Amino acid sequence: MPHPTSRLILLLCLPALVSLIGFGTNLLPLILIIDGICLAILLVDALAARRAIVAIELHLRCPRTWSLNRGDPVTAEVIPNRAAGRMLRLALDLPPELVPRQAEARLDPLPPHRVDVEWQITPRQRGSHQIPGIHLALRSRAGFWLLHRQVPAPVTLQVYPNLRQLAEYELLARTNRLNLIGIRRTPRLGGENEFDSLRDYRVGDSLKVIDWKATARRHALTSRDFTISQAQNLMIMIDAGRMMGAQLGDELHGTLLDGAINSALMLAHVARRQGDLVGIIVYDRAVIRFLPPASNPRQINRIVHALHDVHVAPWESRHDLAFLHLSRHCHKRSLLIQLTHVLDQVNTDALVHQLSLLAHRHLPLAVLFRDPDCHQPLAAPPATTDDFYRAAAAAAILNGRNQAIDRLRTAGVLTLDCHPRDLTSGLISRYLHIKAQNML
Repeated sequence: MPHPTSRLILLLCLPALVSLIGFGTNLLPLILIIDGICLAILLVDALAARRAIVAIELHLRCPRTWSLNRGDPVTAEVIPNRAAGRMLRLALDLPPELVPRQAEARLDPLPPHRVDVEWQITPRQRGSHQIPGIHLALRSRAGFWLLHRQVPAPVTLQVYPNLRQLAEYELLARTNRLNLIGIRRTPRLGGENEFDSLRDYRVGDSLKVIDWKATARRHALTSRDFTISQAQNLMIMIDAGRMMGAQLGDELHGTLLDGAINSALMLAHVARRQGDLVGIIVYDRAVIRFLPPASNPRQINRIVHALHDVHVAPWESRHDLAFLHLSRHCHKRSLLIQLTHVLDQVNTDALVHQLSLLAHRHLPLAVLFRDPDCHQPLAAPPATTDDFYRAAAAAAILNGRNQAIDRLRTAGVLTLDCHPRDLTSGLISRYLHIKAQNML
C-alpha cells in the first residue's frame, strides 16, 4: 500500500490555498478543476510507482558456511526493469542472531542497469539461520508516494564455530611463534626420535639437530624439532546445561558454551596434529552428541558438524548420565577433558563424585570457568552496604568453588581454573604439558 510523503501534503495545500484566496467569490469550478488535476497526478504517480516496484527483481548471494563472530558479505543483485530514476531503499529481513553493520542501503537515483548492493553481516549465534528475503521502499517518480514491498529470497546460512583460529594456529606453529597466542610448549621427558617441524636455531641447540639443507636454502641456521609418536585417546566432554549460558564478558561475544566449543575445536585440531585419537561428548540432561575417538583425517570435520548447532539448554546438566555413557563406550584409558561451569553445591558435589570415580581408570582434567560477575565485586573495597553484601555473596561462592577444586585435586583429578578469554591458550598449553610429561 502506498504511503504519502511530505511532497504530497504540499501539493494538497494548493487547492486549499486557492479556496482561501477565493473565499466569498464564485471560484468553485476552478477549485474543482484543480482538485481533479491533483487527484489525477497522484493516481498516475501511484500506479506508475506500483508497476515499477513490482518489476524490480532481486537475487541474494552469500557464503553458505560462516564463522561465529566473523563478518561476511551478503550481496543483493538488483535488476531495475524500467524503474530507473527513483530512490530505492533496501533492508535485509534478518533474524536477531545476524547483526548487520548498516541497517539499510540506499540507491538514489536507482540506476537503469543491474547493480550489486552489499551488507556486512556478523553472526552472533551458531546453527542454521535463514534470511527470508529483503524489504524494498521505492519513492515514486514525482515523489508523492513511498511504496513498500517484501521480496521473498530465502537463503539459509550455516554458522559454524570460529574455524579461522585453526589456520592461525597452523601459521604460528610453522614459524614457532605459538607464544604469541599464549601457548607454552613443555620439553618432553626422555628421547625424541620422530621429526615434527623446522624452527630457527636457538642458542644451546646440538649440532645434531641442525638441518643443513634447510639452513642453506634459508641462509639462516635452522633446527629440527622432534616428537615422540603416541597415539592416545582424548575425549572432550562439553557441558551444554543452563550454567553454560553465562556471558563470556564485555570484551568477548557469546556464552560460555561458545567459548568452550571454540576451545574444544582448537584442542581437537592440535591433538590430531600430535597423532592422538579425538572424540567428543556433549550433554545437558542427556547425551546429545557423541563421536568415539578416531584418527580419521575427517574427524575434525565431523566434530565441527556435530558442534555447530549445539545451544545452551534451559535445564540442569546430568553429569552422571554423561559419565555413564562414557564408561559404556570408551574402555581404553583416555585423557578426559571436562569443560563445565558450576557454582551451586549440588552440581559441584555431583561433578566431584563422578570425576573421582573415573580417576583410577582414566586421566580426567576438569576445566572450570571463572565467572567474571563473581570476581568483579571483589576487585575493589565495598563502598556501600549493597556492595558489601554483594562482595560477601561472591566470596562465599568462590570459597565453595575453591574447596571443590581442592577436593578434585585430592582425588587425583587434574584441574584448570581460568578466565574465559584465556581458555584456549591455557587448555592447549596444559594438554601439551600432559603429553610432554607422559602422564597418560
